[in-house]
Amino acid sequence: MKSAHVLATYFGDRRNYPQNKYQVVEVLNTQIESLYNLDVGVDCDLLIVNHDINDPEVYEYLNSIEGISLKNGSIKILNRPIINKDLSFGSYKYAFHTFENEYDYWFFNEDDIFPLRENYMKEMIDIIENDSLIGFVAALTFSKVHNFIFDDKGYIDRVGIFNHPPHAHGGVGLTTTKILQDLREKCPSYFNTPNINPLLETSTSPEGGYGGDYIEIDFTNQFCKAGYKLKDYSNGTYFRRSQTGETL
Repeated sequence: MKSAHVLATYFGDRRNYPQNKYQVVEVLNTQIESLYNLDVGVDCDLLIVNHDINDPEVYEYLNSIEGISLKNGSIKILNRPIINKDLSFGSYKYAFHTFENEYDYWFFNEDDIFPLRENYMKEMIDIIENDSLIGFVAALTFSKVHNFIFDDKGYIDRVGIFNHPPHAHGGVGLTTTKILQDLREKCPSYFNTPNINPLLETSTSPEGGYGGDYIEIDFTNQFCKAGYKLKDYSNGTYFRRSQTGETL
């Protein structure tokens, strides 16, 4: 049983911390230090997917960390061409399409979210393997704003005060190769290509294209469209957000 922790990153300018390539390096070095010491509970490689800005300094840094051994695996680097503004969600898909045959489980994560809990991979794998209805285990619990609203069976039914369709915030969480392959059959216009088309007719946006939160919502809402349920994992203390320092 082999797992992948997919870490989506971008070295260009951003609105919040990390705001530039030098701060991104700080964040990634902290991620590496954390996963060097933290036992995730299963064999697991860290796949860093760089939404490529064609920067020699960035390539030099990524080359310097590729192959580093961590507690449960090692680092692999993917440089993904910028095809459109699909943010982390295209990077998640790109990693799966690239390494589909090498891993059984996939934990998708944005670079500013840090795991704090030992065995988080194993615990999420146990959740998804013990309930055939679950397609995705949402890692983060946003109790103040992005709180999950549950149905009578305990699955995520809606999200937050804006009543968004069920989804995992940031697309952060775990699924399996088998489920992703099933989604590729059931939602081919979304999952058959390594990148997200920003004008998908199946978008949850009322305008039919992507805008605001909709590019984020669509990623894990596709699991629901394919007939799966979403389940939460954290009690609000299992992860940390570098931007604010809050636990999630």
